[in-house]
Amino acid sequence: MNIKHVILAGDSAGAHLALTVNILAILRGFRRPDALLVHYPVWSVDINRFFPSSLLSVDEEMLSQPFLKFALACFMRSGGNPDKSPLCSPILAPDALIRLLPPVRIFSCEIDSLRDNAFYFAHRILTANNVPVDQPYEDSKAKVRIFYMRDYIHGFCNLDT
Repeated sequence: MNIKHVILAGDSAGAHLALTVNILAILRGFRRPDALLVHYPVWSVDINRFFPSSLLSVDEEMLSQPFLKFALACFMRSGGNPDKSPLCSPILAPDALIRLLPPVRIFSCEIDSLRDNAFYFAHRILTANNVPVDQPYEDSKAKVRIFYMRDYIHGFCNLDT
């Protein structure tokens, strides 16, 4: 079988897996995906990393603060350092690694405690690739594009609406 294009996709923890599989492919010299399509990914598993949208977890039903703490504790139970490893926290990847990412399409929800992390990471992709962040970037081969889902919550892909 000859596979020409590979796109990794996922939502929430699955999006985190898509990101980290891509990072591992880069680090280990394997074939990299041609694109990443991620819905509200977990960009950082460091519970102490604060973004203003983190406050939404105080009363969010799908991604509440107690659930976040539980999930992060489960994720880190075998060790690892969430404030140093780009595999635990892709938001920490060095610029040299970020430049090697394929085009990334991010779906970010307005009512999501992970929302601001997505914008921060998109900004990191732009600056690592020397793209001016104050100008519209409409090229179809853009390294990153965010689709902002207004009035949507974390986990909407799993809801029967």
